[in-house]
Amino acid sequence: MITGLLQGEGFRVNHKRVERIWREEERKFPKRQRKQGRLWLNDGSCVCLRPTPGAD
Repeated sequence: MITGLLQGEGFRVNHKRVERIWREEERKFPKRQRKQGRLWLNDGSCVCLRPTPGAD
């Protein structure tokens, strides 16, 4: 989020650098959300939580 705004303004930064600077300033930065991949069931099968491309 912040990284994208800075890059849009022309700064050359990555998310690790932004997080390090925020830690040095003792600020809380938002946690990155994990992608939802699969839901594993008790019988060993899985259900895909994201739609697969081309499965219309």
